[in-house]
Amino acid sequence: MGQIFFASILIFIFLFGKKIKHQYFYFKNNRQVWVDDKTSQMAINSLMKKKLAEKQVFVLGNRPEIYYFLNQLPPTYFPLILPFVSSFYSSFFEKDLIDGLNNARVIIVFNDDLAKKIFKLERIKSLADNQFQLIENKENYQIYYR
Repeated sequence: MGQIFFASILIFIFLFGKKIKHQYFYFKNNRQVWVDDKTSQMAINSLMKKKLAEKQVFVLGNRPEIYYFLNQLPPTYFPLILPFVSSFYSSFFEKDLIDGLNNARVIIVFNDDLAKKIFKLERIKSLADNQFQLIENKENYQIYYR
C-alpha cells in the first residue's frame, strides 16, 4: 500500500514538474503584462510605434509597469517613489534622479503630482530642457528624446 502511494506521488511530482517547466519557458518567451491604466498603455504603445522601446527609458512618475512591459531595468534605484520617502531622502533622490536622467535616452513625464514636483527641481528641469527634445505632448504625459 505504501509503495503504491509513494509511486503515485512520484508520478504526480514528475508530471507537475514537467508542466511547470513548460509554463516557465512559455512565459519567458511570451511575456504579457496586464495594464489597467490606459495612460500607461498609451505611453507604451507610443514608444513601440516610435521604435523607442529598445532605448533606455526613464519614467518620471509612479509607473513601474512600463519598465516591466518594456523588459528594462529602471535607470534609478527607486523606480517607485513614495511621497514620504522622497522627502526623507531628498538629497539622495535628486542625485539618483540626475544620474538616471544622464543614463536615459527617453524620458516619459506623467502629469501626476509627484512628477510635477520632481520636474520642478531646477537641475532636473534644466537637464531635461538642454539635453532632451519634446517629441510627444499628450494630455496625460510627455515623451522627451535625447
